[in-house]
Amino acid sequence: MRDLYWALKGPGLLSSTHSPFVNRVVADLEIEAQLALQLGSLTQLDVAPGPLETHLLEQTATTQRLGRYFEALLSYWIQKVLKPHVFSSNLIISGIPGEGMRKTTLGELDVVSQREPGMTGEHWEAAVKFYLFAGSTPAEALAPEFYVGTMVRDRLDLKIDKLFNHQLRITDRPETQDTLRKLGINLVRSRALVKGILFYPLGENWQIHPTPVEVSPRHQRGWWLPSDQTQELEVHCRADSRYLILRKVRWLSPGRAPIPAQNPDSGPMTLPELRQFLDRHFGESGHPLMISELNLRLSGEQEISRGLFVDPGWLGRAQTVLHGLRQDSC
Repeated sequence: MRDLYWALKGPGLLSSTHSPFVNRVVADLEIEAQLALQLGSLTQLDVAPGPLETHLLEQTATTQRLGRYFEALLSYWIQKVLKPHVFSSNLIISGIPGEGMRKTTLGELDVVSQREPGMTGEHWEAAVKFYLFAGSTPAEALAPEFYVGTMVRDRLDLKIDKLFNHQLRITDRPETQDTLRKLGINLVRSRALVKGILFYPLGENWQIHPTPVEVSPRHQRGWWLPSDQTQELEVHCRADSRYLILRKVRWLSPGRAPIPAQNPDSGPMTLPELRQFLDRHFGESGHPLMISELNLRLSGEQEISRGLFVDPGWLGRAQTVLHGLRQDSC
């Protein structure tokens, strides 16, 4: 349930008021209005989450991709709670084959729905993304290309381009329109629903760091740190904090100290314990680690910050890619 709430109530990553994105990004207020009308259903689901858990298991049985898990959360909300007249997820769009040729796949629509017969349908492209600011100047902080994924070929500017110039435009194709008409949808509105976190260097006042205009002012923020600079934690984090290592499937909703007998992740650590854990992990692996900084004295949400540790060479690799990007633009 916590992940479903995050998928719905968590702030969007992209600005729905940025001029090129108006009517092309699902606004936070729209989701909040839907939630307000479904409080009874959500309360019931909170008490008995079995149907949601079954749906998630079925939808993610063949993949562990976090993006697929996020899509499964949204599809449950729309299909099982909102209960539209028409619903389809991961709808394949095939090209019209030439003589003697096989059909080609043009793409797929993440979520398609129609609330009532004859109404304009909704097509949502869903994504959950995590980017680290890899620049060093105020001007670079305003440029989407300086927000880089843990795999350095993934960047915010590339995702924006793919969403608005490719994924959302597939509904303009006659093949897509034919497929939608077979579902009873003659008109459709295509929009993006993107959630996630932007991480800023720990020592750069990450809570108020400037951001590109394409990014929502309400977006979720975190901090990042190379694994060989963990001494910075003693300067910038609370001495009484505890730290929870998050498996990737736990990257969405806020961290919470688990019940020891049901703990699927590492238990909360002190700062010295965390530093020892990081030394061991990055001594054997270059995989990034996300952590939740917890205040265990809080009775409700215990997470007070979200951090991402990368290997010492990550920033150099990211800047090499960005340097090549600058050369290509000259």
